[in-house]
Amino acid sequence: MDARIVFVDCGGHCGCSCRYFLQQHSGREIEVHSFEPTPALWPHYSDLPVTLHKAAAWIDESPRDFYMSTTEFLEGGSLDANKTTGGLNRTPVQVECIDLSKWLLERYESWGDSEIHLKLDCEGAEYPLLEKLIETNALQRINRLYVDWHWHKIGMPQAAHEDMLRKLILNKKHFETWPEIFTPEYCKLTPQVRYKLVKKQAI
Repeated sequence: MDARIVFVDCGGHCGCSCRYFLQQHSGREIEVHSFEPTPALWPHYSDLPVTLHKAAAWIDESPRDFYMSTTEFLEGGSLDANKTTGGLNRTPVQVECIDLSKWLLERYESWGDSEIHLKLDCEGAEYPLLEKLIETNALQRINRLYVDWHWHKIGMPQAAHEDMLRKLILNKKHFETWPEIFTPEYCKLTPQVRYKLVKKQAI
């Protein structure tokens, strides 16, 4: 019997990644968690078998400034004030945060031998998140890691980005670039079109 799957989606947006993941693993026992701090996106989860955490995944639990996207589909809101894409509203709002490393470490025992998948599409926050995941050894229990990299959108030097890649390799942690695990046709779609497409299919 296949092990249960746990999918942790950090930067869940409209839930399209959760829907896609659920469909790809149909028939398996699966537990899904999504972290999304944008209130306007929360209604998209109303019909999903997903635990929605209405907060940003971060390195501690202190509320932080969040720069909301002003794009039509609310793509790219960020904790990083330096982010240059997403049409960010430069007047931030305070959002709740969850210490991702701590949150994961507190759940590993109850998840037992589950196959744990972690997705980080956090609009620049993936770097401090990964730093702490490595420092606390929380990353070692992750079976599959997916990351959407934003170094070129937050003013980070490429050398700093490559340093993070080396740290992952040194920690023997293989990662996959999100959303390249999707089919090529799916990758070409906007998040809103992905949402509409996936929602049409039965979970």
